[in-house]
Amino acid sequence: MAKVSAAILTLMFCVVAARAATVDVPADASPRVLYGAERLRVVESPHKIVVRSVKGLDQGPEGFRIDAAADGTFTIQGADDSGAMYGCLELARRLRKGDSDFHVADAPVMKLRGPCIGMQKTYILPGRRVYEYPFTTELFPFFYDKAFWQEYLDFLA
Repeated sequence: MAKVSAAILTLMFCVVAARAATVDVPADASPRVLYGAERLRVVESPHKIVVRSVKGLDQGPEGFRIDAAADGTFTIQGADDSGAMYGCLELARRLRKGDSDFHVADAPVMKLRGPCIGMQKTYILPGRRVYEYPFTTELFPFFYDKAFWQEYLDFLA
């Protein structure tokens, strides 16, 4: 029985591994590019994907291009490391959705991206002034929640 279970688990692993996308990144890839590549690797896809940062790409800073070759290989070219990461995230989104348009070029309209997190309460604390709040775990527990921030930063990427 144990041998049968081991054989079934091995077969299941091979089937799952065969569906995972193969992602080729440079040996000296930045953490941003590696983050994007990891998001592609978890997508079930038989495709080979090549990710590169290309200086002088027409899309400009943080821009990217995604092209599909006749053999099914996808190439993601980022104008910089951020562009390569955004290209990976976009291709992963399209593969999960089953989208068939894989000749994409995109870049941000704004030069600065990012959120603003208001660290304030709807009331004034005793002995304090407006907008004067100590950042303690009692007043702002989410601020100290590592799992929350990891999920939030993944969402922002």
